Amino acid sequence: METNVRYTVAGTFVLIMLTLIIFGVIWLSSGISTEKYSFYSVSMKESVTGLNKDGPVEFNGVEVGTIDEMIINKENPQLVELRLKIKSSTPITAGTKAKLALRGALSGAAFILLEDKGDDKRPLLKNGNEPYPVIPTTPSIIVRLDTTLTQISDGFHQLNNNFHQISSSVKGLLSPANLQAISRLLRKLGG
Repeated sequence: METNVRYTVAGTFVLIMLTLIIFGVIWLSSGISTEKYSFYSVSMKESVTGLNKDGPVEFNGVEVGTIDEMIINKENPQLVELRLKIKSSTPITAGTKAKLALRGALSGAAFILLEDKGDDKRPLLKNGNEPYPVIPTTPSIIVRLDTTLTQISDGFHQLNNNFHQISSSVKGLLSPANLQAISRLLRKLGG
């Protein structure tokens, strides 16, 4: 009888441990977290190439959330609407700005970077009918480089046009008739 009790105790212990292991694996793999999240909207006015749903959101370089949804705005197809899922402990304020950033120039792994210079520390609140508070955007480094290169290119075109105008003016000034007139004038003055 004593042997049967030992087998029963050992079998019960094994079943309890197996159950705990299964629940532990399920709990750890499901990503159950006690962290609370808040949702925010961002409207990107530029291409979001390299950005993915569930991609990272960083606040001053610290990962604080993910991109929950990405859709093209139906009224303005140039806008991409993002819904961000951000840890509630993140200090999102009225001064917080979002921009598209790249992790390494060659890899092209894009993410949303939130920055706050501390200019406006009021909490960011929902506006009217918006489902979530809207974080304003600033242009990414790619857009700023593109704008700068376009301005430089336009400047070179303008400089080229100015050079052609000056060249034409000098060419007209140094026409054979003008050169003969200048030559006669100098002879008269000199002699």
